[in-house]
Amino acid sequence: MHLRARSAKIHFMGESATSAVEVRPEATQTTPHTPVPSLREARKARTQRDLIAHSRRLTLERGLGGFTLDELCQEAGISRRTFFNYFASKDDAVLGISLGSTFAGHSQEFLESRGTVSLVDAVRILISGSFQTMVNDEFTPDLMSKVLFSHPALMSRMHEHAYGEVLELENLICQREGLPAGSSYAHTIAMVCHQTSLHTFMEHHLNPHPRPEQHHQRTALHDASCTLQVAVYEENLKRNFAHLTAFFSGKDSAQHPL
Repeated sequence: MHLRARSAKIHFMGESATSAVEVRPEATQTTPHTPVPSLREARKARTQRDLIAHSRRLTLERGLGGFTLDELCQEAGISRRTFFNYFASKDDAVLGISLGSTFAGHSQEFLESRGTVSLVDAVRILISGSFQTMVNDEFTPDLMSKVLFSHPALMSRMHEHAYGEVLELENLICQREGLPAGSSYAHTIAMVCHQTSLHTFMEHHLNPHPRPEQHHQRTALHDASCTLQVAVYEENLKRNFAHLTAFFSGKDSAQHPL
């Protein structure tokens, strides 16, 4: 598949959770600072979260085709016209794929980090920053999981969106590294890093068949604070990126800690 998907960003909205990973203080220091939103931005974010929450609830109660866009807008207290300021379609609202760039809030810092931060660390920090922006008090990936597995037709749109994010990350890497547009080097890095970040998230939130040692950790994370969820994700992403770096540098697995 080679789709130039429309620019959008996704929101997953939903023993202690610290048993999932040892969270060291430095794990959270690499995440870009997220500015405090204005009152207008806070209201927009609230409306967006309401649309996601209502669309998922209605999908689970009635099925994806069991409610109209007008009914969804009525639930959220907005007009149909206003809806399209947030999402391109009802399916996108259910999936949490809002209008706009996934990496917009952190792309400038990523581009300006050349010369001071390695590319692999810069990509990881960019992805972590985007994840932090996504997490809020209504971050409920367990509900997202139920929606996806009860309506598998939504997965094709998820895959399209994910590929769009890969292309966006590829473009940012090309800009940062001074590479020509469409560079296969940038595309490979973007593809591998994006898949690693996605599976890092899914390991603890969306995997319907977690390994025995992950099951309790995942349940605990669903109930954890936003700060802890971000810290756990960052630490796991850092670990997985370190594994990638070791693999591509030719290190034997016996030389690299699991």
